[in-house]
Amino acid sequence: MPPSPPSTNPELDDILRDLVAGRGRERVNDGNVKALIDLAEQRGHPLVAQLLREWSAPCG
Repeated sequence: MPPSPPSTNPELDDILRDLVAGRGRERVNDGNVKALIDLAEQRGHPLVAQLLREWSAPCG
């Protein structure tokens, strides 16, 4: 598989790389979750995108 092109935000790239590897959940917040969902979808990580959508869903 060819390497993924970098996003415009290296920090998001780093967070997504961690999430794909099963780490970095503590780095997800309300300010970056939407961008991470979009990036995960672009990069072909639908499970990560779905988990992020569930993370961002309102509770209760």
